[in-house]
Amino acid sequence: MLGKEEREKVPQLTIDAPLAADLIATYLKELVEAKKSDGLLLGLSGGIDSSVLITLAVKAIGKERVHACFLYDRDSEKESTNKASMMAQWLGIKLETADISPAMHDKKIYDPFIMKLVPYSAYFNRLIQHSYLWINKESHLKQV
Repeated sequence: MLGKEEREKVPQLTIDAPLAADLIATYLKELVEAKKSDGLLLGLSGGIDSSVLITLAVKAIGKERVHACFLYDRDSEKESTNKASMMAQWLGIKLETADISPAMHDKKIYDPFIMKLVPYSAYFNRLIQHSYLWINKESHLKQV
């Protein structure tokens, strides 16, 4: 993490948010038209990223053409279900939910010892993430 002095030296990002939103919505609309699709299927976690994207999709092609899925597993934050449901209700779209824990188990995601400890404590889960960052000097999140 950058200290306060280091953060102050970093140039600030400026963005025309309304223009960016319009460009993304236009892209989504053009994508659906180009693919001759009936609509979009998007994941909705209740977090800011998926909530903004699904809102732009509804703006672009209408709520009747946007389908949302909430996939959760045994380690998902319990509040995420409520957030995703609240967002879908606010947008007026149906939210399908599915527990992917069995698939995660089949893929042996839960097999390593450290993964067996994660469900017992949110604090321990954060400790694992911070330790990974400290040891590896990179985030545990994979960038694509």
